[in-house]
Amino acid sequence: SPRDAIIQPYNRSQLYGLFQKLEFVRLIDKYGLRGAEQEIPVTEKASIVKLPRTDEIPQNAERCAVYVGEDGSLGIAWEQGVAVLTPMEAQMGFAMPNAAQFVAHDAKTTMHQLADMGIEQVAFSFDTALAAYDLNPSQSDYPVSKLATNFLGVTVEDGDAAGCAEAIWNLYPVLLAELKDNGMESLYF
Repeated sequence: SPRDAIIQPYNRSQLYGLFQKLEFVRLIDKYGLRGAEQEIPVTEKASIVKLPRTDEIPQNAERCAVYVGEDGSLGIAWEQGVAVLTPMEAQMGFAMPNAAQFVAHDAKTTMHQLADMGIEQVAFSFDTALAAYDLNPSQSDYPVSKLATNFLGVTVEDGDAAGCAEAIWNLYPVLLAELKDNGMESLYF
C-alpha cells in the first residue's frame, strides 16, 4: 500500500552493523553513522585496550605499534600508552623505543617514512596490512580505518597518528588469532 512505501526512520546501530558486516565503509559516512558503533557490542575475541595518551616515549617495551601520519607525525603505542611526536619532533631525532617487536601497517612504506625522518634499523615483526591481505585478498585496499571498523568495531580516522597507532596495537592480536584460526599463520610468516 502507499502507506508502506513511506520512508521510515532506520535503526542506526543495526544499519551500522549491517554496513560494517558488508564492509560498506563509505555508506557508513554517507548516512552519518559514525558514533552508532558505540551502541553495538564488540565481539569477545576483539579485546580492545583503550590506551592513555602520554608525552613519554617508552625506553624499553616488549612490543610497540608505530604509525606515521599523513602530516608526518609519528604515533607510538605500547601496553601503557600512546605517544605522538609532531613532524618537527620526529625530524629532530629521538631515540626509538628499544622494543623486541615492532608492529606496523604497511611495514615497507613505514620503513621508508621512518628512514626519511632519519630513523634507521627498525625491524618489524608484524604487518597488519599484510595480515589483512592474507585473510581477504579480494579487497581493493586495506586502510587502518577499515580494519579497525571490521575487526574491532571502532572508528579511526586514517592519518591520525595516535588513533591509528592504537588501532594497530589492538589489531595485532586479533589478526594473529584470525590467521591461526584460518590455518594461515605459516603462510603469513
